[in-house]
Amino acid sequence: MHSPMLIFVATRSSPWIQPTVLYAFRIEKFNTRLTLAVGGISVGTLIAVASEVQLDVFGLVIHEISAVSEAIRLVLTQKMLTNMKFSPVEGLHYMAPSGALCMTLLVILFELRPMVQHNAWSVVVAHPMMFVSVRRCLQFCQ
Repeated sequence: MHSPMLIFVATRSSPWIQPTVLYAFRIEKFNTRLTLAVGGISVGTLIAVASEVQLDVFGLVIHEISAVSEAIRLVLTQKMLTNMKFSPVEGLHYMAPSGALCMTLLVILFELRPMVQHNAWSVVVAHPMMFVSVRRCLQFCQ
């Protein structure tokens, strides 16, 4: 089981990732004040969790891969839509189908067989309103 402090450390490394990807794709210029602010947050976090002994390296690596992938997705979306005059809803209209296709393919490849073997769909069928209400609440968190 992951400790809350380790998860906190993993999520605090994320502020470094997006500016780095923005600099790599030449969308933003280097900003000393931003670098110092993010560095201060990261150093403070590392000091706060210096005594953490439960480290799952695999989980940390998976989290960092996820954070880098999300940063690259956001930056490439921003770069692609730079000259477009889209509202957020219009941008979502063009970007959501490709994301849904990728997620569907990953579900089919990695999750469908265990779901069928464990009869996981029966949980959704037994409690449909709970899943609908959670989905409605989470759609505004994106």
